[in-house]
Amino acid sequence: MAKIKKESFGKLPDGREASLYTLSNTKGAAVKLSDLGARMVAWRTLARGYEYVNIIKGAADVAECLGGAALAGATRIDGKKWETELWTAREEYEGIRFTLPDEKISLLYSFSNDNELLLRYEYDGDGAAAAPITRACFNLNGSGDVKGGNIKIFADEYLPEGEVSPVSVAGTARDLREAKPLADVEAAQDVWRVLNVDPEIEMEPGMFGYDPTCPIDYLDAGLKNAVWANAAQNGLELTMFTNLPGVILSKRAGGSDFALEATESAVKAPWRGQTVFALKLR
Repeated sequence: MAKIKKESFGKLPDGREASLYTLSNTKGAAVKLSDLGARMVAWRTLARGYEYVNIIKGAADVAECLGGAALAGATRIDGKKWETELWTAREEYEGIRFTLPDEKISLLYSFSNDNELLLRYEYDGDGAAAAPITRACFNLNGSGDVKGGNIKIFADEYLPEGEVSPVSVAGTARDLREAKPLADVEAAQDVWRVLNVDPEIEMEPGMFGYDPTCPIDYLDAGLKNAVWANAAQNGLELTMFTNLPGVILSKRAGGSDFALEATESAVKAPWRGQTVFALKLR
Protein backbone atom coordinates (compact mmCIF):
# COMPACT_ATOMS: atom_id res chain seq x y z
CA MET A 1 0.00 0.00 0.00
CA ALA A 2 0.97 3.66 -0.24
CA LYS A 3 3.46 5.43 2.00
CA ILE A 4 1.75 7.95 4.31
CA LYS A 5 3.03 11.33 5.50
CA LYS A 6 1.18 13.63 7.95
CA GLU A 7 1.55 17.42 8.30
CA SER A 8 -0.48 20.48 9.32
CA PHE A 9 -3.30 21.76 7.11
CA GLY A 10 -3.94 24.85 9.28
CA LYS A 11 -6.00 25.76 12.34
CA LEU A 12 -9.75 26.14 12.70
CA PRO A 13 -11.24 29.28 14.31
CA ASP A 14 -11.64 27.36 17.61
CA GLY A 15 -7.92 26.51 17.66
CA ARG A 16 -8.15 22.87 16.61
CA GLU A 17 -5.61 21.83 14.00
CA ALA A 18 -6.55 20.11 10.77
CA SER A 19 -4.12 17.65 9.22
CA LEU A 20 -2.95 16.92 5.70
CA TYR A 21 -2.12 13.32 4.73
CA THR A 22 -0.05 12.44 1.66
CA LEU A 23 -0.37 8.95 0.19
CA SER A 24 2.54 8.20 -2.18
CA ASN A 25 3.02 5.17 -4.41
CA THR A 26 6.23 3.71 -5.83
CA LYS A 27 5.70 5.38 -9.22
CA GLY A 28 6.08 8.92 -7.91
CA ALA A 29 2.37 9.77 -7.79
CA ALA A 30 0.82 11.20 -4.62
CA VAL A 31 -2.66 11.99 -3.31
CA LYS A 32 -3.21 14.59 -0.58
CA LEU A 33 -6.18 14.31 1.79
CA SER A 34 -7.39 16.24 4.82
CA ASP A 35 -9.43 15.30 7.87
CA LEU A 36 -11.31 18.59 7.41
CA GLY A 37 -14.31 17.31 5.50
CA ALA A 38 -12.57 13.99 4.70
CA ARG A 39 -11.58 15.75 1.51
CA MET A 40 -9.34 15.32 -1.51
CA VAL A 41 -6.81 18.14 -1.72
CA ALA A 42 -4.47 17.18 -4.58
CA TRP A 43 -3.44 14.34 -6.90
CA ARG A 44 0.03 14.76 -8.36
CA THR A 45 0.87 12.45 -11.23
CA LEU A 46 3.25 12.10 -14.15
CA ALA A 47 1.91 13.14 -17.55
CA ARG A 48 3.30 13.03 -21.08
CA GLY A 49 6.68 14.74 -21.46
CA TYR A 50 7.72 13.62 -17.95
CA GLU A 51 5.92 16.57 -16.40
CA TYR A 52 4.04 16.35 -13.11
CA VAL A 53 0.53 17.81 -12.94
CA ASN A 54 -2.01 18.14 -10.13
CA ILE A 55 -5.36 16.98 -11.49
CA ILE A 56 -7.45 17.65 -8.34
CA LYS A 57 -8.91 21.13 -7.84
CA GLY A 58 -9.04 21.11 -4.04
CA ALA A 59 -8.81 23.72 -1.31
CA ALA A 60 -5.20 24.56 -0.44
CA ASP A 61 -5.68 25.05 3.31
CA VAL A 62 -8.20 25.55 6.13
CA ALA A 63 -8.87 29.16 5.11
CA GLU A 64 -9.98 28.09 1.62
CA CYS A 65 -12.05 25.22 3.03
CA LEU A 66 -13.99 27.60 5.26
CA GLY A 67 -14.31 30.14 2.47
CA GLY A 68 -15.47 29.78 -1.11
CA ALA A 69 -13.99 26.32 -1.65
CA ALA A 70 -15.87 24.54 1.16
CA LEU A 71 -17.23 21.78 -1.09
CA ALA A 72 -14.12 21.25 -3.24
CA GLY A 73 -13.07 17.64 -2.71
CA ALA A 74 -15.16 17.34 0.46
CA THR A 75 -17.47 14.61 1.75
CA ARG A 76 -20.95 15.84 2.57
CA ILE A 77 -24.57 14.85 3.04
CA ASP A 78 -27.59 17.00 2.29
CA GLY A 79 -28.57 19.09 5.29
CA LYS A 80 -25.39 18.43 7.26
CA LYS A 81 -22.18 20.48 7.10
CA TRP A 82 -19.80 17.54 7.06
CA GLU A 83 -17.51 19.42 4.67
CA THR A 84 -16.45 21.72 7.54
CA GLU A 85 -16.36 18.99 10.20
CA LEU A 86 -13.04 17.72 11.55
CA TRP A 87 -13.20 13.95 11.03
CA THR A 88 -11.28 11.46 13.16
CA ALA A 89 -8.37 10.09 11.10
CA ARG A 90 -6.59 6.76 11.50
CA GLU A 91 -3.73 5.36 9.45
CA GLU A 92 -4.34 1.75 8.40
CA TYR A 93 -2.51 -0.76 6.25
CA GLU A 94 -4.86 0.00 3.37
CA GLY A 95 -4.65 3.80 3.69
CA ILE A 96 -6.36 6.55 5.71
CA ARG A 97 -9.75 6.08 7.35
CA PHE A 98 -11.80 9.15 8.25
CA THR A 99 -14.67 8.66 10.71
CA LEU A 100 -17.57 10.63 12.17
CA PRO A 101 -18.28 8.51 15.28
CA ASP A 102 -21.58 10.21 16.14
CA GLU A 103 -22.91 9.52 12.64
CA LYS A 104 -21.38 6.00 12.45
CA ILE A 105 -19.99 6.89 9.04
CA SER A 106 -16.44 6.19 7.84
CA LEU A 107 -14.57 6.71 4.59
CA LEU A 108 -11.39 4.81 3.71
CA TYR A 109 -9.03 6.21 1.07
CA SER A 110 -6.55 3.78 -0.52
CA PHE A 111 -4.01 4.55 -3.26
CA SER A 112 -2.51 1.80 -5.43
CA ASN A 113 0.78 1.52 -7.30
CA ASP A 114 -1.21 1.67 -10.53
CA ASN A 115 -2.68 5.12 -9.81
CA GLU A 116 -6.06 3.99 -8.52
CA LEU A 117 -7.72 6.00 -5.76
CA LEU A 118 -10.29 3.99 -3.82
CA LEU A 119 -13.05 5.54 -1.70
CA ARG A 120 -14.82 2.98 0.52
CA TYR A 121 -17.77 4.15 2.61
CA GLU A 122 -19.27 2.37 5.61
CA TYR A 123 -22.49 3.22 7.44
CA ASP A 124 -23.51 1.34 10.58
CA GLY A 125 -26.05 3.73 12.04
CA ASP A 126 -29.68 3.20 12.98
CA GLY A 127 -32.33 3.17 10.26
CA ALA A 128 -32.08 4.71 6.81
CA ALA A 129 -29.85 7.64 5.93
CA ALA A 130 -28.81 9.61 2.89
CA ALA A 131 -25.58 8.30 1.40
CA PRO A 132 -22.43 10.36 1.91
CA ILE A 133 -21.15 12.07 -1.25
CA THR A 134 -17.55 13.04 -2.00
CA ARG A 135 -17.17 15.84 -4.54
CA ALA A 136 -14.09 15.02 -6.65
CA CYS A 137 -13.06 18.13 -8.60
CA PHE A 138 -10.77 17.58 -11.60
CA ASN A 139 -8.81 19.34 -14.31
CA LEU A 140 -6.85 16.68 -16.19
CA ASN A 141 -4.52 19.32 -17.60
CA GLY A 142 -3.73 20.63 -14.12
CA SER A 143 -5.03 24.11 -14.94
CA GLY A 144 -6.50 26.08 -17.82
CA ASP A 145 -8.38 24.62 -20.77
CA VAL A 146 -8.06 20.94 -21.60
CA LYS A 147 -7.58 20.99 -25.36
CA GLY A 148 -8.93 17.85 -26.95
CA GLY A 149 -10.48 16.70 -23.67
CA ASN A 150 -13.47 14.35 -23.90
CA ILE A 151 -15.93 12.78 -21.49
CA LYS A 152 -18.26 9.79 -21.56
CA ILE A 153 -20.92 8.64 -19.07
CA PHE A 154 -22.07 5.01 -19.07
CA ALA A 155 -25.80 5.69 -18.60
CA ASP A 156 -29.01 5.27 -20.64
CA GLU A 157 -31.14 7.31 -18.23
CA TYR A 158 -30.80 10.37 -16.06
CA LEU A 159 -32.82 12.00 -13.30
CA PRO A 160 -33.38 15.70 -14.04
CA GLU A 161 -32.67 17.98 -11.09
CA GLY A 162 -35.72 18.23 -8.85
CA GLU A 163 -37.55 15.31 -10.52
CA VAL A 164 -38.35 11.86 -9.12
CA SER A 165 -38.59 9.76 -12.29
CA PRO A 166 -35.67 9.05 -14.64
CA VAL A 167 -35.94 9.74 -18.37
CA SER A 168 -33.98 8.46 -21.36
CA VAL A 169 -30.84 10.34 -22.37
CA ALA A 170 -31.59 9.62 -26.05
CA GLY A 171 -31.98 12.81 -28.07
CA THR A 172 -30.98 15.06 -25.17
CA ALA A 173 -27.87 17.03 -24.24
CA ARG A 174 -27.40 14.48 -21.43
CA ASP A 175 -26.62 11.68 -23.89
CA LEU A 176 -22.94 11.05 -23.22
CA ARG A 177 -22.89 7.35 -24.11
CA GLU A 178 -20.37 8.27 -26.80
CA ALA A 179 -17.42 10.47 -25.87
CA LYS A 180 -18.01 14.18 -26.47
CA PRO A 181 -15.73 17.23 -26.11
CA LEU A 182 -15.74 18.27 -22.48
CA ALA A 183 -16.05 21.95 -23.42
CA ASP A 184 -19.34 21.22 -25.25
CA VAL A 185 -21.02 19.54 -22.28
CA GLU A 186 -23.57 21.77 -20.57
CA ALA A 187 -23.33 22.59 -16.90
CA ALA A 188 -25.51 20.12 -15.00
CA GLN A 189 -26.62 18.85 -11.62
CA ASP A 190 -28.63 15.91 -12.92
CA VAL A 191 -28.08 12.32 -11.76
CA TRP A 192 -27.11 9.78 -14.43
CA ARG A 193 -28.19 6.20 -13.66
CA VAL A 194 -25.13 3.97 -14.09
CA LEU A 195 -25.58 0.98 -16.41
CA ASN A 196 -25.50 -2.39 -14.65
CA VAL A 197 -22.72 -3.82 -16.82
CA ASP A 198 -19.57 -5.42 -15.41
CA PRO A 199 -16.42 -3.52 -16.44
CA GLU A 200 -13.91 -5.13 -18.77
CA ILE A 201 -10.70 -4.89 -16.75
CA GLU A 202 -7.47 -6.78 -17.22
CA MET A 203 -5.74 -7.17 -13.89
CA GLU A 204 -2.16 -5.87 -13.90
CA PRO A 205 0.54 -5.81 -11.19
CA GLY A 206 -0.07 -2.92 -8.84
CA MET A 207 -3.82 -2.75 -9.42
CA PHE A 208 -6.45 -3.28 -6.77
CA GLY A 209 -7.60 -6.89 -7.00
CA TYR A 210 -4.40 -8.24 -8.57
CA ASP A 211 -2.91 -9.14 -5.21
CA PRO A 212 -5.04 -10.87 -2.53
CA THR A 213 -3.87 -8.28 0.02
CA CYS A 214 -5.33 -5.40 -2.05
CA PRO A 215 -8.44 -3.84 -0.50
CA ILE A 216 -10.82 -4.36 -3.43
CA ASP A 217 -11.63 -6.46 -6.46
CA TYR A 218 -13.52 -4.75 -9.27
CA LEU A 219 -15.97 -7.56 -9.97
CA ASP A 220 -16.43 -8.95 -6.45
CA ALA A 221 -17.13 -5.42 -5.20
CA GLY A 222 -19.86 -4.90 -7.82
CA LEU A 223 -18.10 -1.93 -9.42
CA LYS A 224 -19.43 -0.62 -12.75
CA ASN A 225 -18.05 1.75 -15.35
CA ALA A 226 -19.51 5.18 -14.62
CA VAL A 227 -17.43 7.92 -16.29
CA TRP A 228 -14.43 8.14 -18.64
CA ALA A 229 -12.55 11.36 -19.42
CA ASN A 230 -9.25 12.28 -21.03
CA ALA A 231 -6.84 15.13 -21.77
CA ALA A 232 -5.43 14.54 -25.25
CA GLN A 233 -2.48 16.91 -24.92
CA ASN A 234 -0.90 15.23 -21.89
CA GLY A 235 -2.11 11.66 -22.39
CA LEU A 236 -4.03 11.28 -19.12
CA GLU A 237 -7.19 9.18 -19.00
CA LEU A 238 -9.47 8.97 -15.95
CA THR A 239 -12.08 6.25 -15.41
CA MET A 240 -14.56 6.33 -12.56
CA PHE A 241 -15.97 3.02 -11.28
CA THR A 242 -18.65 2.78 -8.60
CA ASN A 243 -21.14 0.36 -7.06
CA LEU A 244 -23.55 3.21 -6.35
CA PRO A 245 -26.48 3.59 -8.77
CA GLY A 246 -26.00 7.21 -9.78
CA VAL A 247 -23.34 9.74 -10.72
CA ILE A 248 -23.49 13.53 -10.79
CA LEU A 249 -21.40 15.58 -13.25
CA SER A 250 -20.97 19.28 -12.46
CA LYS A 251 -19.10 21.83 -14.58
CA ARG A 252 -19.30 25.38 -15.82
CA ALA A 253 -20.33 25.95 -19.42
CA GLY A 254 -17.35 25.86 -21.78
CA GLY A 255 -14.91 25.09 -18.97
CA SER A 256 -12.44 22.27 -18.42
CA ASP A 257 -12.87 21.87 -14.65
CA PHE A 258 -15.46 19.26 -13.70
CA ALA A 259 -16.68 17.51 -10.57
CA LEU A 260 -17.85 13.91 -10.18
CA GLU A 261 -19.96 12.49 -7.35
CA ALA A 262 -21.25 8.93 -6.94
CA THR A 263 -24.61 8.99 -5.20
CA GLU A 264 -27.45 6.94 -3.76
CA SER A 265 -30.66 8.45 -2.41
CA ALA A 266 -31.00 6.42 0.79
CA VAL A 267 -29.15 3.55 2.45
CA LYS A 268 -29.70 1.23 5.39
CA ALA A 269 -27.10 -0.17 7.77
CA PRO A 270 -24.92 -2.05 7.32
CA TRP A 271 -24.09 -0.25 4.05
CA ARG A 272 -20.87 -0.34 2.03
CA GLY A 273 -20.34 1.98 -0.91
CA GLN A 274 -17.27 2.04 -3.13
CA THR A 275 -15.85 4.28 -5.85
CA VAL A 276 -12.53 4.01 -7.68
CA PHE A 277 -10.84 6.69 -9.79
CA ALA A 278 -8.30 4.98 -12.06
CA LEU A 279 -5.77 7.15 -13.86
CA LYS A 280 -3.78 6.00 -16.90
CA LEU A 281 -1.09 7.64 -19.04
CA ARG A 282 -1.58 6.77 -22.71
